[in-house]
Parts: sequence; structure tokens; C-alpha cells
Amino acid sequence: MRRYRPLVCHTSKNSHSDQQGIALLITLTVIAALVALGLEFNRQMRSLVTSTSSERDFVTLYSMASSGVHGAMAMLAKDKRDSQIDSVQEEWSNPGKLAALMMEMSFDQGEVQVEIFDELSRIQVNALVKPPYGQEYDVLQRKLWYQFLSLYDLSHYGNDDIHPVAIVDSIKDWIDSEDDEAITGLNGAESDYYRRLDFPYTCSNDYISDVSELIRIKGILPALYYGTSQMSGIAEFVTVFGAVDYPESSILFPGRININTAGTMVLKALLPSEYEKQADLLVAYRLEQSGGNFKHNLNNSDWYKNVPGFDNAVINSRLITTSTDFFRIESTAVLEDSFLSVIAVVKRKMNRETGKYGCKILNWKIK
Repeated sequence: MRRYRPLVCHTSKNSHSDQQGIALLITLTVIAALVALGLEFNRQMRSLVTSTSSERDFVTLYSMASSGVHGAMAMLAKDKRDSQIDSVQEEWSNPGKLAALMMEMSFDQGEVQVEIFDELSRIQVNALVKPPYGQEYDVLQRKLWYQFLSLYDLSHYGNDDIHPVAIVDSIKDWIDSEDDEAITGLNGAESDYYRRLDFPYTCSNDYISDVSELIRIKGILPALYYGTSQMSGIAEFVTVFGAVDYPESSILFPGRININTAGTMVLKALLPSEYEKQADLLVAYRLEQSGGNFKHNLNNSDWYKNVPGFDNAVINSRLITTSTDFFRIESTAVLEDSFLSVIAVVKRKMNRETGKYGCKILNWKIK
């Protein structure tokens, strides 16, 4: 009778070691994947927390800065009820009064700093031409621009396009319309000129809606627009605001500058050339005080004649005013290490139904 031996499977030592190695490798791979997943989850959570925190700070800062703008608008509305002129002597122009107003608003955290500027203390670029199509110069405004640009040393640019006459003609061509692309003078520029540039574009042939458009106009180089370490650029002294209603659904830019708020450069452009070096005296005169009160009355636009040495000076009355309804409000909210600014241009006007003054927002930017 045949005997059968039981079948026994023998596993080699090397085979057993291989299986242990594979298991260890799988374990390490799983651990590495879990660690990587954990790190990515942690990164995403930190990013989410940071993003949420940033969004919360932005909303808070924006709300604070916006409140500052509306507080300033309320001050301007009150000022219109109390006074028919606008000057550097009033509360809206006083940093201390503005700071006190912001303190009254009592924010839980942080602070808001507000400044108000008279937009009509600047030269109205759109007043350079007559409505409705701008085909003709306003003669007084053209002279004002020539004198203003002559305050800059343009000779070092070494280019025939960089002189007051050429620049003013090019600004007019940028604004005028329905003139069959006819250039003004010898150095003006219409679309034909701009299409031949390395990065071509066409002439606007309309009112300038943002001061930054000026840098697209022939002759206005970045150094002239933005300024240099020696001198501020023209962007600081001009505005695109100041329009009033005009018949036939058009608009008109009177171009009157508030002599009660205009800065030194604008005053130099307004004054006869022989007086421009003394413009700082007008600025000082407006702010002169005695016993905590302003010494000089600025109700009449010819007050500058009362300044010693200016009795024979003459500024055309069509170029100046003592009041304004256009203001630039700059409101900056600060919260710990973060800050945000809102810049609003507003027009003060009366509500016909209530008879009360308020402010209409014309432009709103976050900075």
C-alpha cells in the first residue's frame, strides 16, 4: 500500500523579507500622503483665515472711510447754509475742525482722517474751449493756459512740440469735435497724429472726463504731467470738473477759479506776469490772523488789491470767483497696520423739493 506524504509549502526567508518591505513601503507612502494632505489642508485653512480676515478688514476700512466722506458732505451742506463764500478761512478747510468732526463719529476701532479741497481752486481744462463743440478757444482761458505752462521750464525737452502754444493747441484738438479733424495752429494734433504712434489710438474729440487723459495728448510728457523732484506736475493744478447746465442738453464750463482757495501756482497763472513772483503774499494774506481771528475779509473777488504791492494788479473778473460748489474729499481709514482711502468729488446743490442743500457724488475712487 502506497503511502502519501502530506504536502508542505516552504516559504523562503528572502520571500518573507520582500513582503515586509512592500508593507513598510506602502505604510510610508500612506503616511507621506497623509502628511502632505494635512499640510495642504493646514495651508488652505490659514489662507482662508487670512483671506477672511483681509476681507473683514477691507469691509471695515471701506465703511469707515465712506463714513468720513459722508461726514464731510454734511459739513459742506451746513457751510452752504451759513455762508455764501468759500475760503481757506472756513471750517471745512480747517484740519482741526475736520479732526474734531471725525472724533464725534466715534469708531469702535481705528481712526479716520479727512481732508477737503476746493476743486475750483484749480484750472478747469474743459473751459479752454467754447460749447457746444469746442471748435473755438475761450480767449481768456487760452491766455491763462499759456501763462500757466510758461511757469514750467520746457526748453530742456529739446522738442518743438514741448512749448506752451503747441501743448495748448493739442489740448484744444483733443477736446473739439465736428471740425473734420482739422488741426489747430502749426503744432496741434488730431487722430492722424496719434494713429502713427508706436501704440496707436484716436483723438477723443470730446470733453476730458479724467485728468489722466492729459498724458495721452501730444506734448504732455510724464515729467510734465506727474512732476519732478524740483516741481509739481500739471495734474496737481487742473480739474475736469466744474460743469454747469447749458441749453440744448449741453454743458458749460465757466472756468472761474476761486481766488479764496487757489494755490500759489494757479495764482501765478492768474496774475499779470510782473506779479507772479509775489503770489505767496496772497496766500499769506488770506491766512493772516490776530487774536485767533482772521484779519482780512475775502467776500469780494478783488480783495487781492488790498495786499501791499498789489494795488495796481488786475485779474480779469471773468476768471475768478469767491465761491464754489465742487469739492474733493479724501477720507483715509486706519485700522492697526492697515489703511484704505476713498477719494470723492462732490457737487453741492439744493434739493428743489426740500430747499435744503446736499452733495451729489460725481466721482468715487478707492485708493
